[in-house]
Amino acid sequence: SINTTWHFSPDWSVKAGVSRAFKAPSLYQLDPNYIYYTRGHGCPSWVPLDERGCQVLGNPDLENETSWNKELTFTYDDGTGLNAGLTYYHNAYDNRIGAGTDRVAVDTATNRSIFQWDNQGEAIVEGLEGFVQVPVTDDVKWSSNVTGNIRSERKDNGEPLSLIPKFTVNTGVDWDITPQWNAGFDVSYYGTIEAPTISATTGDDSDDPLLDREPYAIANVSTRYDLTKDITVGAGVKNLFDTGVYREGTATNAGARTFNEPGRTYVFDVSVDF
Repeated sequence: SINTTWHFSPDWSVKAGVSRAFKAPSLYQLDPNYIYYTRGHGCPSWVPLDERGCQVLGNPDLENETSWNKELTFTYDDGTGLNAGLTYYHNAYDNRIGAGTDRVAVDTATNRSIFQWDNQGEAIVEGLEGFVQVPVTDDVKWSSNVTGNIRSERKDNGEPLSLIPKFTVNTGVDWDITPQWNAGFDVSYYGTIEAPTISATTGDDSDDPLLDREPYAIANVSTRYDLTKDITVGAGVKNLFDTGVYREGTATNAGARTFNEPGRTYVFDVSVDF
């Protein structure tokens, strides 16, 4: 990676960076003697129902997944605790690894189709992220960040690369009630998560419209108290209003509604330094 920062005024700076990264295939994806069993959800639609339960064979010729990652950030910091910034990021991926949809063999013992891991082309992730931190008083600090997803898609078909919100907002207040006692409240708001129209596992067009995940928000509250110089106790409530977000199926039949958010959770902890 290469990064550079220019402080073009006492309070303002701009940072630019570019990096090259790679991800090696897993051992089971490379091993030509290892077969991964899908139980049917990874089978292309043309595979007959009585032959479902497809297998994916390792491929020793797989290439590394690679990416070029670029970032440009403008930052303001007046030295009094007030700071803000805006970042543009652009990540280009190549040689993504996935299960192929062309049958390479048939398991004669079970009459099940065998496919093979392969490299599947390019993808783009780009967006904007802004943040601000404001010292409301000497004891109260407010901070927020917003991430907007411009693109997250496969270049071969324009389908979503992953199930991420169009935008996300995190905002919270941190209050030092006393030198020993701190409290915080924060909210995370997740925008619409669009469902794909093509199955991520089979590469086929979906017969029925898949479901988007509608926007939702999760609130959390916490507090910490220093009993002594070395002992701190903490308590909190995650998902304070018990917002219900429920899984409605797998990636092949529920679109973006494939995950749960945990309900209201109470947290207590003690930390000791020694």
